[in-house]
Amino acid sequence: VPTVFHVIHDGKDGEKYAYAENPRYIEDQIKVMNLAFRGKEGMFPKYYRNDSERSYPGYKEEDSDTRIQFCLQETTQTNNRRYYDDDREFEMKRDLRVGGM
Repeated sequence: VPTVFHVIHDGKDGEKYAYAENPRYIEDQIKVMNLAFRGKEGMFPKYYRNDSERSYPGYKEEDSDTRIQFCLQETTQTNNRRYYDDDREFEMKRDLRVGGM
C-alpha cells in the first residue's frame, strides 16, 4: 500500500520529525505498521496466559497475517497551527489528501 505521511507541526519544535530532518522516525513507523499487519509473533505483549482466556481462542497469532505491506510513497511537511491543534480536521484532510478514493 503506497503510504503518505503528513508531518504537521506548529513551529520549529515539530520540524524535527520531518522526513528530511529525521528519516528514521517515519521509516520506523512504516516498519511497525508492517509488523502489525503481518501478525508477527511478539509484536504485541501477551495479555493471556493461555488460549482459553482469549476472546477468540480458535485464532492463532500467525493467522492474523493480513498480507498487507506498506511502503513509503511520500512525506509532506506542513507548518500550520490550526491543523496541529486539531482545530480544522476536515479542512486539513481535504487540503493534504493525496491520491486514493
